[in-house]
Amino acid sequence: MPGGRLQGGSVVGDYRYVNYETPPEGQVAPIMLNRPEAGHAQNRGLLVELDQAFMATEADDALRMVILGGGGPLFSSGHDMGTVCAGGLMLRGV
Repeated sequence: MPGGRLQGGSVVGDYRYVNYETPPEGQVAPIMLNRPEAGHAQNRGLLVELDQAFMATEADDALRMVILGGGGPLFSSGHDMGTVCAGGLMLRGV
C-alpha cells in the first residue's frame, strides 16, 4: 500500500516515508516508518510526514491510541547523517 491513511476502506494522503491507517472501528492508528532501505533512518522528509500524520490523528476524535513502529526487524536506526539536512540547519521548525 502506498503511504497514506486507510479509513473505512479508503486511502487519504500521499506519503513517501510514513504509512498509517486506521481500522474500520477507528480507535487505533498505527503509524509506520517507511524507509526500509535506510533502516527507517529519520531524514527531513520522514520527520515532516511524521508530524503531518500525528497532526491528522490528533484531529480525529474517534482515535484513542497511536502506535508508532517500523516495518521489519527494527524500529529506526536513528537520524540519517547522510542527508543534506543532517547538520540540523534545515531541521529548524520541524
